[in-house]
Amino acid sequence: MDGGLFTETPDSLVDCGTFKIELIDGGIFPGMSINKSIEILEVGENFSAMATIYPYDVMDSNIVEWETSNPEVCTINYGVIEGISQGTSTITAYDPTRIYSKSFKVEVKEPITQTIAPTDIYYVTASRYDIYLDNTHSTETTNGIINALTFAKSMEYKKIVFPYGTYLVTPMAGTVNFPSNMIIDFNNSKINIEISTKTSTGYEMFKLDNVQYTKFINAHVYGERDFTTIAGSHEDCVSLLIGDAYKSGIELCTFSKSPGFNVKTSTKRMKDGTGDAWFTYSNFEPGNIDNSGVNDDNIVTYHFRTPNFVDISRLGNYFMVGYNQGYWDYRFLRSRLYSIYFYDINHQFIEVQPYNWQYYCYDKPQNAYYAKIVVYQDTAPNSGDTDYKDAVAFIRTLGIPRKCFIKNSILSDSWTSGLAMTGGQDWTISGNSFSGNGGRLPGCDIVWEDGWDAMVGDIVKNNTFDSTLGIVTTAGANHSIFDNTFNKSYIYIWERTQNWRIFRNSFNGKGGTAGQFNMHLGTQGDSYFAENTLKEILYTTGKNHPDAAYEVHLINNNLL
Repeated sequence: MDGGLFTETPDSLVDCGTFKIELIDGGIFPGMSINKSIEILEVGENFSAMATIYPYDVMDSNIVEWETSNPEVCTINYGVIEGISQGTSTITAYDPTRIYSKSFKVEVKEPITQTIAPTDIYYVTASRYDIYLDNTHSTETTNGIINALTFAKSMEYKKIVFPYGTYLVTPMAGTVNFPSNMIIDFNNSKINIEISTKTSTGYEMFKLDNVQYTKFINAHVYGERDFTTIAGSHEDCVSLLIGDAYKSGIELCTFSKSPGFNVKTSTKRMKDGTGDAWFTYSNFEPGNIDNSGVNDDNIVTYHFRTPNFVDISRLGNYFMVGYNQGYWDYRFLRSRLYSIYFYDINHQFIEVQPYNWQYYCYDKPQNAYYAKIVVYQDTAPNSGDTDYKDAVAFIRTLGIPRKCFIKNSILSDSWTSGLAMTGGQDWTISGNSFSGNGGRLPGCDIVWEDGWDAMVGDIVKNNTFDSTLGIVTTAGANHSIFDNTFNKSYIYIWERTQNWRIFRNSFNGKGGTAGQFNMHLGTQGDSYFAENTLKEILYTTGKNHPDAAYEVHLINNNLL
């Protein structure tokens, strides 16, 4: 449909007939489940919660109404929680009838300020490491940066400060890998990436991988775009790659003029040092598992369980369940929700995690050695991946960036995209300026791609988008995009994306200098486009399953 002015609640928000209640053994078995929650939130921090009316099928509507018991402590809008002040609040999710609900508590705390003693800071002397500060000697400078970081890591410094200057680096000397538990401060220096033979094949200049609590600050990195052409360069030129990282990121930086991606994230199907397991379609049978971890034959309709113990001992300390091969998706296991039961090495029951969502990452209990699952769908899975013994889903520890951040930075003038979110969950992307990105596909400021359905829960707020194509999402779930400004910049949400929330943004004109592009809002689960201001730009909507009950809900948008 075309965009317009919506000042009333859509009928679908009050029509209780849009979701399906399944009959289980002759009785009604409806309810509400919390699939993604948080216990502790900092003041000013946001989190995208997720709740589901069950039984749930991909074709169903899943309209959820949220409330907070103490809005002075934290607010919640369209499932997005924001910490306001210290205290505790109860967050409750209701179905549209408000008969069924589920709650969780959130404690809001003041942000933790890291105090670093002077003895924990290493100040680099350029001459000691053969680092040049005059935009020359790229090989020596690159090696010098690597050696300085290696020394700081070996001495367990918490912060390293490089001298101010203009650095020339080259991927021919290798990738600069940042260590864990360290702040890397370049003192507002300019770092130029030298054109090389790798410009035509691709490279990773700087890298955050297998790290936690690492922050890259006060660096202004420029690629070699001005010295090459689109035809003579490769999209795999990456100025900064963020791989398997936890609570790490960049702040007060510039990444600009990459022939490929200024910043890119990545996904490893399995975290380094971990192994996996899988569930085969022939292993499922009708039935449930009770809250003590015992097989339960009293409920068989819409419930299919794996009766045998699956060895999960090679997982890391968190896991996801899903078919993360190829283009991922739900091709073999239709049920979005599953309950997982954990047992120790002696097959003694530990706990159940009810109604998890496929592809979301959850903590694995300590001492968990075996698992069983229950899925909720009309019929049992009847096919699987023949390359993996007929697997319908894997249980794996993904090697992805989690709870990472890009804050108060500039990402501009790349040919492929300013930021490629090809993996990760629960990111915060805030206070940034995006402009001039484009030239080859996808040609945008931010794109979610290649991490597919495991791209979950990212927060995008208080940014400015000035490129023709601001945001593209090809897949993923539970992303929240709010309080941003788009100047002649449009968004394109592909139908495979689900359960997103886009609200309180300002869209100032159609995308492109000629004003030729409107927005498209696709989904495969109930999503919200609400309270946005649109000046001379329209939108269309679409659904991955045209006959499904879910919708893109359009609420109080103002078209000027």
